[in-house]
Amino acid sequence: EIWDFVSAFMARSGILRFQPWIARDVEEYVAVKSGLPLDVPYDAVHVRRGNSNTTESEGERFVAKYWNEAEKETTRAQRLMSTFKPAQAQKMLPKDYIPFTQYLRQFDDIDCHSEGKPRIVYVATDDPTEVQSEINDLPKDAEGNTLLTKDTCHKFKFVFSPFDPSLGFHIELDSDKGGCDERYSRNVASIADLTILAKSDVFVGEFNSNWGRLVRIFRLRMMSNDDSLIIGARPVLLKEMKIAWGHTYPGPPGW
Repeated sequence: EIWDFVSAFMARSGILRFQPWIARDVEEYVAVKSGLPLDVPYDAVHVRRGNSNTTESEGERFVAKYWNEAEKETTRAQRLMSTFKPAQAQKMLPKDYIPFTQYLRQFDDIDCHSEGKPRIVYVATDDPTEVQSEINDLPKDAEGNTLLTKDTCHKFKFVFSPFDPSLGFHIELDSDKGGCDERYSRNVASIADLTILAKSDVFVGEFNSNWGRLVRIFRLRMMSNDDSLIIGARPVLLKEMKIAWGHTYPGPPGW
């Protein structure tokens, strides 16, 4: 818990502070380019695929474990092939990543919005095309809101983080990393995503990505005087955060 206390103190103290021009451009990006309505509550999901799942051995093990525990896929695939069209069955086969539905399942133990209102969910991902395809395959209600299943009370309305194909996502994967303008634009977009994820009502992510650990730091806060009246309370509070898969705790820095 000492690391949580240090992290919360660091986030509160203002030690981590952007240069004025970066703060200005990030604020403009969030207000103008993100597409996220800023006057209503929202949740956020971070889906990191790319090299965090396919090239890191621990990520590979978690992905394999997920699919192994889901079902015996060979038997299941054979059954699906005889029941569905091949294209439909292919979508149910194991992938080298955790499906988006696993992230949405983390909302199951959260109360649904009153009056059947949808949850606005900001999606930050390095695989927007595939995630959008997964969303398209999920059931919809009469208003076009997405449902995890037809029986669920949660409704989702997704807002994707903007993606400029010319900039890419991961600077280390690009043979041509671009000039200063491209690097700066990519960094502003990333910091804007971090800001949006950190301020969301509910955040769903994982700790296989360092991004998830960083978001957690900015969701920590030190207890107020009123909070400290609770006997046995932790010295810091964590804004609601759900872990979709992998380790449920990030461990100390450098872990």
